[in-house]
Amino acid sequence: MGFIMVLIKSSRGPILTIVSLIFFKIIFGKMTVKKKISFTLSLSFITILFVNYDKYLYKFIENVLGVFNIYSRTLALLQNETINFLNGRELLYAKTIEYININFFSGYGIYGDRALLDGTYPHNIILEFLVQYGILLGTIFLVLILLLIICGFYINEWNDISIIFVSIVIVGSMLSGSYLTNLYFWMMLGGLINAIMNKKIKLEIKNSSKAVTVK
Repeated sequence: MGFIMVLIKSSRGPILTIVSLIFFKIIFGKMTVKKKISFTLSLSFITILFVNYDKYLYKFIENVLGVFNIYSRTLALLQNETINFLNGRELLYAKTIEYININFFSGYGIYGDRALLDGTYPHNIILEFLVQYGILLGTIFLVLILLLIICGFYINEWNDISIIFVSIVIVGSMLSGSYLTNLYFWMMLGGLINAIMNKKIKLEIKNSSKAVTVK
């Protein structure tokens, strides 16, 4: 149902989020190797089908939705071969990179990008960190976030929710929005830190219990 709603009402961001969710689930999800292989083969078949017969399939789906007087923005976007998927964001990227090169190490501070880009932001979380904090500090922050995400993937109790949050936050932040105003970004960081701390506490308790048993 969620995929159908995305197909009818949405466009790039949610579609890429679903794709990344499937990708992370296959790579990091707690599934058996057999399930991962069968899932991957099924997706490969569907992908090949759409690559070879995309126009016919899009037209078929469009006709089915047309029976219910439903216009799909997503299908219109996918069928438009001349559309620019970045929607002018490449200009923002280029301008942001110029400012990063000018103030390479120190950056321009939190919300500094808004002043540089006439009230808007880079629409890319990596560029946003680099322009605000500089190359050194910005890279450190990004690496720490990446390490938190990887740790979240390998904590069994948090595996699924980590995959969901990362798919929503990271993919969305690479195309639109700002981490500063994205509630899900801070929820993701809080959840991952909490999961790692709980895991550490459980390990300490387990090790203490073993030590007491030995004594």
